[in-house]
Amino acid sequence: MAELRSTDILDKEIQEDARKKAEKIVKNSQIESQNILDGVDSKLKTAREEKEKFYAEKIARFEKDTNAALPLEKQRFLVSFEDEQVTQGIKKYLEKLSIEKKAELLKSLLQKYKPTLENHKVYIFTVDFEKKLAEKIVEDILGSKNIISCNELSDFEKHILTEENANFVQGFVLKSENSLITCRVLLSEIINKIKDENSFELAQTLFGGRLPQ
Repeated sequence: MAELRSTDILDKEIQEDARKKAEKIVKNSQIESQNILDGVDSKLKTAREEKEKFYAEKIARFEKDTNAALPLEKQRFLVSFEDEQVTQGIKKYLEKLSIEKKAELLKSLLQKYKPTLENHKVYIFTVDFEKKLAEKIVEDILGSKNIISCNELSDFEKHILTEENANFVQGFVLKSENSLITCRVLLSEIINKIKDENSFELAQTLFGGRLPQ
C-alpha cells in the first residue's frame, strides 16, 4: 500500500510539473505573440505615418506650384484677351472704310517698301482686292514699267496667309522678278503695325485703363 501511495504521489508530482511547464510555455508563447503583434502594430503605425507625411508634403508642393502658376496663367489669359479685343476693334474699323480709304492705307504701306522694291520689276498678286486698283497703287509708287503682271493670289497661298493672319487679309502681295523679295501690302499688316505702335493707347481706350478681372 505504501508503494501504491508513493506511485500516486509521483504521478501527481509529474502531472503538476508538466502542467506548470505547459502553463509556462503557453504564457511565454502569449508574451512572444503579443510582442510580435506589438511590433507589427508599431511598424504599421510607422509606415502609415511615413506615408501620411509623404503625401502631405506632395500635396503641399502641388498646392504651392498651382498657386504660383495661377497668377501667371491669369496674366497670359489677360494679355491674350487684350490682344484679341484690340485686333477685333481695329478690324471692325477697317471693314467699315470705303474701298478708296483702304486703297490710301495700302498705298501708304507700299510707300514704306519703296526703297526695297524701286529697282525691281514685280508681280502683283491680289487678295480679295480689285486688280485695277492694285495696279494703280503700285504704278503710283513704283511706276508702270516695274509691273510685270497682276493676278489673283492662288487659293493655296491665300489659305496660308489666312492661317498666319486670322485678322483681316485684304490687299495684294508683291514678288520681285528674281523671287528674292516678297512684300505683303495687306490690311492685316496695317493692323499689326497699328497694334505694335499703339497697343497701350488702344487698350486704354477699349478697357478704360483697366483690363477685365
